[in-house]
Amino acid sequence: MAVGGVNVEVKGMAELESALQGLTTKLQKETSVKALRAGGRLIRDAWKSKVPREPRYWPEEQKMIAGAYRRSIGLRTKRTATGAEGMVRTTLWYARYVEQGTSRMSARNYAEEGLEASREAAMKAIEETLARACAEARR
Repeated sequence: MAVGGVNVEVKGMAELESALQGLTTKLQKETSVKALRAGGRLIRDAWKSKVPREPRYWPEEQKMIAGAYRRSIGLRTKRTATGAEGMVRTTLWYARYVEQGTSRMSARNYAEEGLEASREAAMKAIEETLARACAEARR
């Protein structure tokens, strides 16, 4: 994630890892991308759910521009030489200030809260996707 620099590492999946070794390189990468998308969607949606739709204190004429932060949160996955890479991020230039705060505004940790709320479900989705792919490859 570009804003807070949070990295999630999946551990304790030795069985899945050994099963993935039996797959072809192309299938490994495709499966890795699918798994990262499955987990990343859950994290992205949880992050978006933490960001308010529109501030209550804004004047009525400015409420039509609210929601840029929510709309900018996205998921990006890609194949790499060693497997796959995924990132839930925002492209908004001022998201860093919202998340980390400034001298005039306290931090609003929407990204961190979203990650904590969805961490277990995302790990489970990644695990299930990898297990399903390994089971299909064995057939």
